[in-house]
Amino acid sequence: MFNPNYIMFSTILIISTISVTAANSWFNIWMMLEINLMSFIPMISKKSSYNSTETSIKYFLIQALSSSIMLFLIMNFQMLQTFTYIILIPIMMKLGSPPFHFWFTNVMEGLSWTNCFILMTWQKMAPISITTFYNNKLLVIMISISAIMVGSMGGLNQTSIRKLLTFSSINHLGWMMTINIFNEQVWMKYFIIYMIMNMSLIMILNKYIYNMKQIFLKLNPTLSMTFTLNLLSLSGLPPLLGFLPKWISMQLLTYMNLLPLSTTMIMFSLPMLFYYFYLMYNNLSIFFLSNSWKSSQSSLNISMIISLTIILMLPMLTPLWI
Repeated sequence: MFNPNYIMFSTILIISTISVTAANSWFNIWMMLEINLMSFIPMISKKSSYNSTETSIKYFLIQALSSSIMLFLIMNFQMLQTFTYIILIPIMMKLGSPPFHFWFTNVMEGLSWTNCFILMTWQKMAPISITTFYNNKLLVIMISISAIMVGSMGGLNQTSIRKLLTFSSINHLGWMMTINIFNEQVWMKYFIIYMIMNMSLIMILNKYIYNMKQIFLKLNPTLSMTFTLNLLSLSGLPPLLGFLPKWISMQLLTYMNLLPLSTTMIMFSLPMLFYYFYLMYNNLSIFFLSNSWKSSQSSLNISMIISLTIILMLPMLTPLWI
């Protein structure tokens, strides 16, 4: 049963994020971001443990630093000729975008799977929506390309699922920032699908898997394959659900005659797909070499059914999103 305090802070978190997207001044944006921060901190530290306390302090320090920089720039924006460029720095810090992404991996390691889902998805919504205020699209595109590169290459040789999902989130962050400056409706579609994909994966992780080694040690092939398919969906492999946001993004960029940008984003996303294929290859190799009595223990429960339904629903959703 949910804690009433957790429900209250979750409600404040949702309201503050929506208020940022509807704010009409920089001060209101800063104030709503602070309310968002103050509501998420108790959700992180709801469990009385050293790990959760340390994680909440790390998250608070980096967010407080970025908020302080943002408030200073807002108070002195008339004196700064390059205000619209400099204020992008605290926004990148809040997003965990390169080169300010190092705190993101550390914080993710200490969060529960539910809070990981919130940090990877909902907490990105407000800062990304602020990037629409910038007239210099080239600067945002350069930051987005760097995020796609770091997100793809950073996941190589990772043994922690949380770090793997962190770099996947950074990669998708680059895609969403790029799409947002061209078309907010397409970005919202991308964001919703990305939330659904993460929800499907968290359903499996929250109940069965805690670290990468368990993928190979679990005796249930169905569980392991469901998890691997979710990872492949996050990488954007067709015909899984994760290909849909990449598809609509490529359509938008091609329609705007930005084929070089679209090609660059796809090419820099390929290393992440390679790593997920490597995981799937190891899974299949172990299952084929395992004894028959191990395979007989496979089972399909409600969590796996829902997860598989989500990631395989692309043919049904395509007419609704294109």
